[in-house]
Amino acid sequence: MVTTLKGLKAAGVTNNNKINILACFDSVYPPAKTSFYVFDSRSTTSSGVENDIFASIQSETDIPDQNLFRVNTGQGIREFICWGVEKYPAENYFLILSGHGDAFRGKTLMYDENPLGGLTLKDLSGVLRDAKECLGVDKRFAVLGFDNCAMNLIEVGYEFKNVADYLVSSEGFIPKSGWEYESPLKYLIENPNSGSEDIAKKFVEEFTNYQYDHTIGGRSVDLSLCKLETLRNAGDKESTNNIAKELNNLGKILYEIYKDVPPKTDEKFIQDFLMKIIITSHWRAQTYFYEQTVDLFDFCYILGKECKDINQIFNVLKINSENIKSKENKEFNLFLALANYIDSIFEACVKIGKTKESYVKKTSYAGPLFRFSQGVSLFFPWSRISFLTSRDIYKETKIYDEYPFWFHFIDQFTKASMRVKDESRLNDVSFEEGYSKTGGSFKTGGSFKDELDILKNYFSSYKNQDIEWKVKDNK
Repeated sequence: MVTTLKGLKAAGVTNNNKINILACFDSVYPPAKTSFYVFDSRSTTSSGVENDIFASIQSETDIPDQNLFRVNTGQGIREFICWGVEKYPAENYFLILSGHGDAFRGKTLMYDENPLGGLTLKDLSGVLRDAKECLGVDKRFAVLGFDNCAMNLIEVGYEFKNVADYLVSSEGFIPKSGWEYESPLKYLIENPNSGSEDIAKKFVEEFTNYQYDHTIGGRSVDLSLCKLETLRNAGDKESTNNIAKELNNLGKILYEIYKDVPPKTDEKFIQDFLMKIIITSHWRAQTYFYEQTVDLFDFCYILGKECKDINQIFNVLKINSENIKSKENKEFNLFLALANYIDSIFEACVKIGKTKESYVKKTSYAGPLFRFSQGVSLFFPWSRISFLTSRDIYKETKIYDEYPFWFHFIDQFTKASMRVKDESRLNDVSFEEGYSKTGGSFKTGGSFKDELDILKNYFSSYKNQDIEWKVKDNK
């Protein structure tokens, strides 16, 4: 954070008074008070900057309560925004939040240790909606930036679609050094009439350029610019570039396939066959955030390609099998149903791919780990336990309220894709019990525990209060 403030100051000393650079620094350490800064040509020069970096440029009489963040993080953010808008009104506002981030989960977002707390995605959305009122009637932030890890999900973008016009954030991890600020801000100062999209693209470019020097040490990063305006046409049935709507369509197709778990006898073949395609596509696609999220466009590209390749085989089989087509031939009708599902999945993936140009305006990466990044990720965990740890908080997102079928699909798919040792028991017990038991025993610490109990103990330090654990003794 201190490095960031130094970069802001270095840019500010060249300011032409057409651009206002403001910052709020909230430290967890008692010696450093929460402070508001204004970086402009009145700022001191770079000499001795380490010694006066905590000195407020403004007089304290012009600054709200220095301990606002200590009382409530959300209140502090709102007060800072409204203070800045009142003191330095502008035509466009670029708001950047810097600190910890964890996608939509809200466990560490804008985390504060004194007092202990943070913001959920829902809380932050409410804070920014309230603060947006300070900007003026029907006005949004031109750009909302997250100098935080793993915030470029479609779920996050949809949450802020009415708050900002553009979103700059990362699908993966942001290093502790954070963004590079000095170069893009100097570009803004030299080109004060540049459009919001051009300014945001400069942040993406300079961040990646700055990180290239560190890739030899094993660092990999990504950053993207997304246009949130394309998500605001949710009610437009004729729209073809709403990525959230097209994702919901794909989720609906996949949910229909996996809505019965365990499947009925006739459905098992279709579920098992498509599971191999989906898991292969997921495995090959670009993933982030401890395998909790997947690049949306990369996943859909691979899934669509898998479906296309298989359909080429199916088409040959269908042509050569016309002589056995009949209502009485259950095997062939099942085969046709599978082929139709694959056709539908392929078409849905193609439609998602067509939204990329309108939604992702700039994406860049440095290092090998994120080389297949295409601009926006999606919640798609590998395991049931990973889904359960996020299930309830996901239900609080706006995308769940308006486009819930992707959630319903992964809810069912994480059940269907779990491996079971004794499938015969699934008809005799509840799903959660049947799929959680291993059919055997583990000996840990001198006592026998079933799989779910081991998971409960393993995750106990993670404070998963949104899960009600139900464990029965192994007999």
